[in-house]
Amino acid sequence: MKTLTLKVQQVDAQFIVVIPADIATKLHLSAGQPIKVIIPSTADDIHNAQNDALTLEQKLALYDAEKMGGEVMADIPAGKEVIR
Repeated sequence: MKTLTLKVQQVDAQFIVVIPADIATKLHLSAGQPIKVIIPSTADDIHNAQNDALTLEQKLALYDAEKMGGEVMADIPAGKEVIR
């Protein structure tokens, strides 16, 4: 069995589980298609994924060098920043 962490969104009075497009494509799912979701028998088996600590590999996978990389305020070195 594979475990996925999926997003839950609320639309009006309904909660919707969002399935990523790549997974939906692999499973040949289409909009409006009924699917079966197996809910664990106890609430102990369901937990909030936001409380899970990310592994280093997961954190690195989320890193985007375009957004997060580089110098924020590139400028001429001053004071003790100057290397002689």
